[in-house]
Amino acid sequence: MNKRFYITTAIDYVNGQPHLGHAYEKVIADVIARARRSLGQDVFFLTGLDEHGQKVQQAAQAEGKDPQTYCDQLAQDWKAFAARLGLTNDDFVRTTDARHKQIVQASLSDVDDGSIAPGLTALCTLSAFLYNMAAALLGGIDITLVEDEH
Repeated sequence: MNKRFYITTAIDYVNGQPHLGHAYEKVIADVIARARRSLGQDVFFLTGLDEHGQKVQQAAQAEGKDPQTYCDQLAQDWKAFAARLGLTNDDFVRTTDARHKQIVQASLSDVDDGSIAPGLTALCTLSAFLYNMAAALLGGIDITLVEDEH
């Protein structure tokens, strides 16, 4: 009937509490998702956290915690933040989730074994990663990768 509309926010680094800037982006994405739904479109709205990186490690160390414990505690605050905003997100992904790790490993394996054809831009490699992520979350979507013409 109609193609599913997929929208995601940035996955924020979890090196502190959410603030107004985070709220702004998430509310805008939510407005778009709600508008599409009101038009009868099937929508999948994703938000979440990036729990890797030096700043996350430094913030955890500053609080005397290991990074995973630090992220686990803050993730609860971020999920509560999304709930207080009344977001209609369908999923909340954390980069430390086992399902996320599996998707990343599968995508990098595709790049490593040559399944991603030479001549595709970095954007297309990213598209392949996002395709695998969306396929895993949504149960399959229709995306065609386009070769670089340069």
